[in-house]
Amino acid sequence: MQNNFLRLAFSLCLPLTLPAGTLTLAAYCAPDYLGNSPFCIAQVPPFGSAAASGGPFHVGAGGQGQAYAIASYDADLVIEFSGGTGAGLYVPCLSANFFGGGGAGAIADANLGGVGIGASPNLDGSCALFIKYSAYVPIPFVFGVPQIQHLHLFAQGGFGSSGIADFSGSFLVLDANRNVIPGASASIQETPEPATGATVLCGLALALIVRRSARKNGPVRWSHRAARGKKLV
Repeated sequence: MQNNFLRLAFSLCLPLTLPAGTLTLAAYCAPDYLGNSPFCIAQVPPFGSAAASGGPFHVGAGGQGQAYAIASYDADLVIEFSGGTGAGLYVPCLSANFFGGGGAGAIADANLGGVGIGASPNLDGSCALFIKYSAYVPIPFVFGVPQIQHLHLFAQGGFGSSGIADFSGSFLVLDANRNVIPGASASIQETPEPATGATVLCGLALALIVRRSARKNGPVRWSHRAARGKKLV
């Protein structure tokens, strides 16, 4: 009976967890249209069109004529490194570029954990720039210890130009002397955003079930080792 209660509670609560990433897309055409659609076409001279697109770790926007578009993506990422021991440093591999129109009306930038890059014609990504110039201050980490960092991507394009910003999902992983650590890897997961009221009710239901189980079966003891091994989700 207890297991049935737990299955029911989890089946009701788990669907309430939503991705935390926020994607914003908008396109603007003058003089007859101004709105929040990701695509627009001006119906009277001067003719123009604009479009914006995006998803996790990538945004793009562009426009022709007197039209422009914007795209942005924001998320909190849980990052955990493996393949080594102790402390290290890392640089996220970000890129931001604009194309066409001499860059008029185009903006793009990407930032993760304070490491950022802004659009420039034919500019290499953040990892390539770090290798070439040591241009960025790396972010510290400890192997096996998750951390949360905020990702922000923004792109704007118009007047014959487009902007693109993205995060490849990879990192340059370094030791204390800024040498690359062979075999190091990272896992990335977006933090969940609970649906407030319903999630609180689910939490109370789960707490009551656990409390009822504890009264029946005796106190639950957590070892220090087990607690230390819990991961952020």
